[in-house]
Order: sequence, then C-alpha cells, then structure tokens
Amino acid sequence: MVSKIYIMSMKDSKLTLSKASHFLNIHPKTLQKMDRDGRLKAFRTKTNRRYYLKSQLQKIKDKIDKERDVKFLYNILKLVKKYYY
Repeated sequence: MVSKIYIMSMKDSKLTLSKASHFLNIHPKTLQKMDRDGRLKAFRTKTNRRYYLKSQLQKIKDKIDKERDVKFLYNILKLVKKYYY
C-alpha cells in the first residue's frame, strides 16, 4: 500500500528551505522555528535537510496574505477616521 504522504509528494513539487522562504517572503530562520514549534512540519531528506511541499506552503501563504490584507485595511480605516472625523 502506498502512503498518503508519498502520493502527495509525487504530485507536488518540493521546495528547499531557501526556495520555501522566498515563496512565503519570510526569513529561512522563521521557517526553521516554525518547524521546531510544530506549526509547519518540514519533510526531511536522507541527509536530514528540510524540504516543503508547495501545496503545504500555498495554504500558509494564503493565511499570511489574508492577515496582511486585514492589517492593511485596518490601517486604512484608522487613517480615514483620523482625517475625516
């Protein structure tokens, strides 16, 4: 029987730590910390190097982008309130 993780990795592209950090626009150390904390589990190569699945990172990127949009809109509303009310 083929494991679910193996099937996912066959269909999905793998990204190194450096490429994953560029994809998310965050520092590589942040990704390493997220792995240690268990917030974003990295897969490991035979030589114990981290790699991530692009679909896994896309979910995180969507959350990050949504948070950035909310913060941006909140700041715009504060400016509008400050100058117009």
